[in-house]
Amino acid sequence: MALAKAYVIIAKEHNNLHLAWELSSKIRSCQFLLSKAAMREEPISLDEAEPIIKSLAALIFKAQDAHYDIATTMITLKNFIQSLEDRANAATVQSTVFGQLVAESLPKNLQCIDIKLTADWLRSKSIQELAKDRRNSPRLVDNNLYHFCIFSDNVLAVSVVINSTSLMPNIQSSLYSML
Repeated sequence: MALAKAYVIIAKEHNNLHLAWELSSKIRSCQFLLSKAAMREEPISLDEAEPIIKSLAALIFKAQDAHYDIATTMITLKNFIQSLEDRANAATVQSTVFGQLVAESLPKNLQCIDIKLTADWLRSKSIQELAKDRRNSPRLVDNNLYHFCIFSDNVLAVSVVINSTSLMPNIQSSLYSML
């Protein structure tokens, strides 16, 4: 089947679409036979496989007669692999460039916001006391309030979500957020 797939590519490159279609059809019937055998969990019988193998072999000989020799096949496959590697390398470079653009487009003061907030937390005893008081708040266990837990590494996004939720007038008094 691998050789037949290679000849499909070569036949298309040489504009022999009828041969490419015939090979593709036989490949599909081989794949169908294999999937059918896998579904029934029994090996393929000789009676099932023989006609497909014979017709596929005849098509491969037909492709070889059309002067699609092994050297041409190898060169074509080598070029195909090279183009796939080039596309993969281009995608890697593009990903790196996009990552760099994102890093450059983010304002400098927001790049380290979580570190700045942690430093402020450690420096300010009043913030630590406020957090300690809130930790023991009766609102924390009040089932009449909406309780949200947000887990994220993106501090800015979490603060935007909490801010926009807390500004909703219909649930403002019944909201309790904890980070």
